[in-house]
Amino acid sequence: MRKTLLLLLLLMAAVCGAFGQQVYEQIQVVHTAPSGACNLPVPYQKNDITGYLYGCTGVTNGAGTWQLLAVTTQVVNAAPSVCLPGVLYQVAVGQSGAGQVWSNSGTGTGCQQLGVAGTGPGAGSCTNQVVTAANNGAPPTCTTLTSAYVDNSIAKTGADINTSNQVTVTHLATALPTGQGGTGNASGMAVGLAPLETHTASNSASLSFTTALGTACTAYEIVIAGITQTGTAHLQIQFNSDTGSNYADVGLLNISGGSPSSLYVTSTGFFFDASANTGLLAGGSWQGDLTLTNAASTSLYKGLSGVVGASLINGVGNYQTASVTSVYKSLTAITSMQVSLTSGNMPAGTVSVYCKQ
Repeated sequence: MRKTLLLLLLLMAAVCGAFGQQVYEQIQVVHTAPSGACNLPVPYQKNDITGYLYGCTGVTNGAGTWQLLAVTTQVVNAAPSVCLPGVLYQVAVGQSGAGQVWSNSGTGTGCQQLGVAGTGPGAGSCTNQVVTAANNGAPPTCTTLTSAYVDNSIAKTGADINTSNQVTVTHLATALPTGQGGTGNASGMAVGLAPLETHTASNSASLSFTTALGTACTAYEIVIAGITQTGTAHLQIQFNSDTGSNYADVGLLNISGGSPSSLYVTSTGFFFDASANTGLLAGGSWQGDLTLTNAASTSLYKGLSGVVGASLINGVGNYQTASVTSVYKSLTAITSMQVSLTSGNMPAGTVSVYCKQ
């Protein structure tokens, strides 16, 4: 009995020793990650560069595939100076050299850098700044925008806009229209508002205004400047080419400093002198400033008031001034105006229409 037990123990020791030796020999050290098919005679491979341990799994008909089984990694706060074989060292996030991966160099405990681990951008955000760089394992780089970061698609402060976001100078490609609060002047000094429409006489029978009175103004200013004539005639203004009986004049004249007299009234247009037989002589000129109200109204009559002066009055003196308050008795909106003489042409002078309010 004792002999049988002793023989059994010796046999078990021999088998165990042989099995342990077999397992040890089946761990193969390699320098790269294994690939291709594997088989049972070499069931394990260990990469001595990374320390990764691979195993042969899924064996069918003597062949299987390699699968990563384990790896030993240590997180350190700086690049290591001592590296043990089979251990990976990775520098921690937030430290200098974050993400660097080191391993044993193969000589003693020397170290070699394998690369930088893909830790990805670190957490963090920018307040009132922009991100100009995403950092591996660290917060982003935040930068305050300055003129160095913009092109001509963004206005720069210090030129037309100050640092308090106030526009100090305007450099417009064209003059700002009066409808947008501008003067319409492209250059030079701005003297009042630019006219909505102006016409200059050049031996003209009539000056016709077709665009100015169609704008959204509640009052218009009509300026007559130096309109001359070739014969004795009256200056007249008509609206919408209307030659009917819708014109009612009320006014007083002062001729060459004399006593006031009544204004010549006609129902076919607005006149600005004393009687049917007067009017300006050839070479005389007209000037005046009139205000037109309710031009766009379709429920109210239109008002025309102001002062018109003239020189070289036929038979009664050298000059006159007329203060007029007239009514255009029409409920049709005014969209055009005609300035003309009752006879002859206008060699020179201008008439302009402004938006008064």
